[in-house]
Amino acid sequence: MNPRVSICTSVLNQRELLTRMIDSVRAQTFTGWEIVLVDDGSTEDIKGLIDAYNDARIVYVRFPENRGIPHGLNYAFTLATGDYVQPLSADEWISPEKFAVQVAFLDAHPEIGCVWGLPGKGEMGERPSWEQYVSRAHNRSREAWVRTLMTLDNIPIGGASLLMRRSIMKELEGFDPAFFHCSDLELFVRFFQGHEGWVLPHRFADADQPDTRLTAPSQDNATRFKEDMKRLHEKHKIALPPATGRVTVGIPCFDMGHLIGATLASCLLAGTELEPALATANRMARRNVTYRGATGLQHHLRGSLPGALAS
Repeated sequence: MNPRVSICTSVLNQRELLTRMIDSVRAQTFTGWEIVLVDDGSTEDIKGLIDAYNDARIVYVRFPENRGIPHGLNYAFTLATGDYVQPLSADEWISPEKFAVQVAFLDAHPEIGCVWGLPGKGEMGERPSWEQYVSRAHNRSREAWVRTLMTLDNIPIGGASLLMRRSIMKELEGFDPAFFHCSDLELFVRFFQGHEGWVLPHRFADADQPDTRLTAPSQDNATRFKEDMKRLHEKHKIALPPATGRVTVGIPCFDMGHLIGATLASCLLAGTELEPALATANRMARRNVTYRGATGLQHHLRGSLPGALAS
């Protein structure tokens, strides 16, 4: 029987770290998996390490010389036989329930092409819903995900926590080797351009690197990162969804009528030319603003509006 999950990894040495990663996979409560490991020209004896496991679920392939992570991972994807694929690096490890939870979710939701877990350091396993929102890992539209990725807006998703349908990874043709630092970022942009993803309230993975996926520790890396981001914006454009109507702005308050005028004015003036905005604000202040609360609030608000808005 074919495995349901294929863990795909490309390694260059790092024997000790690789042992921890493999052990975390072998500790899964879900046992229908395989590891497709590409040895990307290591000088250490990676094959000896794999042979010592004596586990038929670990497939070993070696490149005679180093070709780089995107090439090794992409080749591993072509050898994968599971319904779902998981890229995993030697310095990463996963929680024991990861595949059980993610496979069950994807089996139950065929409209979802990929799932992730919560980012950052912290307790593994299921987490309270507030933690998902505090870490800004909330679920959102495909357009919003593309915008988050391309503007580097506190990106909460990464490769270690994901599980993607193999059919979709095949359609996407894996990582684009033209990208050095941003290959995972660029893959996610392509994914969300055509597929739905979901973040589950679980922390499924951890790694040795700091809690920042897009770190540039040296000037050389910073330059290459900038080049990657320029290439990303040349390859992909941010598509803004069509406007669907008015925007509702909620302003909670308690005995702060003297401050609300400035808040309301900033909302009315946002994103418009000053003169047309003043005229529009005057009309909206008279007709379209709803006040709910103490009877005196409307009087205080009118008195606190800037001159043009209060007239």
